Amino acid sequence: MAAITLTLASCSAVAGTATRAPVPTNGAGLARVFVRPCEQIPHLVLRQQLLDPSPAVVSKHTTRSGTETRTCTYRSTDHSQHITIIASNSLLNQGQARLLGADRHALTIGGRRAVSFVLPNSVQTHACEVDLAATTGIYGVQLSTADTDYTPHRGCLAAAEHYAQAFAPYFPW
Repeated sequence: MAAITLTLASCSAVAGTATRAPVPTNGAGLARVFVRPCEQIPHLVLRQQLLDPSPAVVSKHTTRSGTETRTCTYRSTDHSQHITIIASNSLLNQGQARLLGADRHALTIGGRRAVSFVLPNSVQTHACEVDLAATTGIYGVQLSTADTDYTPHRGCLAAAEHYAQAFAPYFPW
């Protein structure tokens, strides 16, 4: 008969404090934005959301104060809506501080703090946005359309929240 020997390894705590690797910063001391929004969302997910997976517009912008923003805009398959995915080193609520009361709503999407709001001066474009908190800033979804038809959603914010929920699993924490 063969003898079976089980060896149990014990786990022991390692002395010290857990640390996180430092986040690379730009000249202004803000987190650098390395994420490319056009590469975050799989084409299958974009198609499931009835979006053309070929981006219509891709941009990168840096302000003098060090705020970096990368965007990727997709069109709906019926060309009625533009959905822009945003990666920025702005902090949640930083850019929306001027919006008060009914224009701004705090919520949670995918376990993250988020804020939704109608963009000011968007009378002709009917635009709104949902921003999700991230370690290095925000990831957002901005929706704009020339009319007020957001079918099958009840309005701009509901549609933007829908897209934010669909895309949140693909945004880095």
